[in-house]
Amino acid sequence: MSASEVVLSSKVWIRSVTLEKAFARQDGISTDNLTPGERRIDKSWEWTFAWLLSGNIDADNQAKAPLIQVDDECSIYDGKKIEISSDLLFSSPSDLMNSIKSSVKRSAGRKCGASLTSPGSSLSSSISPTNAKKKIDKTVPNILMANASDGNLRGSNSHIERVPHDLQTLSNLHEPSVVHTLHRRYDEDMIYTSTGSQILVALNPFKFTMLYEEKVLDKYAELGTWEQSFGPVEESSGGELEALPPHVFRIADNSFRAMMNALQEDGLEDA
Repeated sequence: MSASEVVLSSKVWIRSVTLEKAFARQDGISTDNLTPGERRIDKSWEWTFAWLLSGNIDADNQAKAPLIQVDDECSIYDGKKIEISSDLLFSSPSDLMNSIKSSVKRSAGRKCGASLTSPGSSLSSSISPTNAKKKIDKTVPNILMANASDGNLRGSNSHIERVPHDLQTLSNLHEPSVVHTLHRRYDEDMIYTSTGSQILVALNPFKFTMLYEEKVLDKYAELGTWEQSFGPVEESSGGELEALPPHVFRIADNSFRAMMNALQEDGLEDA
């Protein structure tokens, strides 16, 4: 889809199963009794990227049904517009579990979907049928607002923001945006992602990387020394040192310095 073929509005994520039901209704097809092999969606993962052209997805404001345009090269509905009726905006726990269990589980490769795991596994199905009642006690939304960094890097999304280093900086912190961010970083060989200052998410690159050379270690040690004396280096500070992306070396350096500082403080108190 070219940039001229989509009206840029609000970015959203919509459940692939919800999208399938909406188009099936439009075509006069029932999806209630479809077997996994008969489903029309490419279920590489649970969510599809789209634009909210009009209407509202807020449960308290349903004056106009949302009109969306799919902008996802992994979807068979790519480029198509559809109005989502109010009864498809939310799912009950049982309906959601049935959709997850009956959907097609297959890997679509690194180009599409969230195929960061081996075939047959799923990052998106974080709620299993056995513990669904414990984790969900009300309806769950089928359309979620996306972030500025979400979307496919092509055509109409060429203006997309740089993928963040820290998941906590996402304006909308939810399943599709987290998985999409990790997927984009993985594709750019950035296997480490921060979640705050003390938590590091690591994805196995399944290939040799240049992330653990001595010169890389020296950069993080130098950064740690600088920050200990002058404070954190911001990404856009433009100072003598540049902020470095998340890395296990940084976590190790911060931990070591914190331990040494604590020991020094204990020594002063005992003196």
